[in-house]
Amino acid sequence: MRYYFSISYSRGTGDVGVPRFHADLERCLRMRAGGLVVGALGTSPQVGGLSSQAPTAATTPVLVALLCDAYARDARCGLDWATFMERAAVGMARGTQAALIPVLWRPMTEVLPASVKAIPRWEPPVYADKYAMWGMRGLLLRREKNYGDLVDLLAATLLDAYSYRPPELPTSRTSSIEPAFGVPAPSEQPPVPRRPGAVAAPNMQPLPVTVVISYAGPDRSWADWAHKQLAPRFRAVTLERLPNGDATTTTGVLEETRTRAGLVVALLSRSYAATLPGERLDWMRILTDGQGASATMLGVKIDRAAIPVELRGLPGVDISEATATRAAMLVDAAIAVC
Repeated sequence: MRYYFSISYSRGTGDVGVPRFHADLERCLRMRAGGLVVGALGTSPQVGGLSSQAPTAATTPVLVALLCDAYARDARCGLDWATFMERAAVGMARGTQAALIPVLWRPMTEVLPASVKAIPRWEPPVYADKYAMWGMRGLLLRREKNYGDLVDLLAATLLDAYSYRPPELPTSRTSSIEPAFGVPAPSEQPPVPRRPGAVAAPNMQPLPVTVVISYAGPDRSWADWAHKQLAPRFRAVTLERLPNGDATTTTGVLEETRTRAGLVVALLSRSYAATLPGERLDWMRILTDGQGASATMLGVKIDRAAIPVELRGLPGVDISEATATRAAMLVDAAIAVC
């Protein structure tokens, strides 16, 4: 499949908004281009020589980078950036860097790497104040009417950038490219030798994040186990039993959970799916506070039951068939989305 553009974003955002934004951008491009436009959601699959697959950033005509604090810390994003800039250098064509479009996804509090600051950030000609205050993610989650206008303006910029697309890079060239910034996620770090069955002692301060484990009543033993794994790595970890009630009750409990959590870990199982009410829940409302902020939600699959449809867009990890690596998989996934 040939992609018109790709979106580079940090998996650490944990956003239900990224797939929605991707779909909206595709739709606006199709309306403007008058044909089939396909965009890749996410680019570099792995870093550190763990994959022979070339990142999409090596071939896609335009790269849209969703800037946030997590982006600058993510080595996968750093690899996307370095790969695309390598293509621009190879092309030596004036304006090829215009095909790299940094977009403010979330308001930032950290200083961007020099390589990122060197490329002008996309700024809309209208609604610039709201864009600067909330970012595209905040406008989407707040359901601001200006969000659609900004996506359409971005689509127009992307169409112009397409004419500056740099030459593609073969896999033989991408394998030697190092990330421009960021550090690998914990699961991509070289493994620490350990005795069979031994658990490495934490060598870092707990992350300043409050975690709430959402579980169905029959899965209490799983919740206790997850609490034991996560408690040493986060500031606070508590349990929240999913109520067996109607949509209004369930939504109220989950919204209250969100207000006191930086990360909600949902233990997805047959019992969890059965406990959810028959009516479709408004997960956008549940995960946002109406002010553009939201708790990250991580789905942890603990049995072979199908994941509820409304939760399939969330970041997640399947530990249902893992044994010795189960604890490490849970901890790594929780850290990676924070």
